[in-house]
Amino acid sequence: MWLDITPIWAGVTPMWLDITSMWLDITLMWLDITPIWLDITPTRLEITPMWLDNTAMRFDITPIYLDITPMWLDITPIWFDITPMWLDITLMWLDITPMWFDIAPMWLDISPMRLEIT
Repeated sequence: MWLDITPIWAGVTPMWLDITSMWLDITLMWLDITPIWLDITPTRLEITPMWLDNTAMRFDITPIYLDITPMWLDITPIWFDITPMWLDITLMWLDITPMWFDIAPMWLDISPMRLEIT
């Protein structure tokens, strides 16, 4: 009975991991909403510079910097996508290694044949 209960607990664990992924998806949605707020802010700054033209030039440079920041956040998920690919290549390398072991016995099979011919 204890062994029967253990798999049930193991089945619940992946569900917790699925909930974690959902939380991460919500977090990214919050980051998507944040740039919208940054886009609204420059509009307010554009109204203020009408009072001082020199100040307006400084505020115009700031929104450009804020626009570059979300781009950096977009590049970060790409790096995470490449990481699993590297893990897939590693598994492929492990698959090739057993093949090398399969070839080695074949070489041993050929060697006795050469000895028989001699």
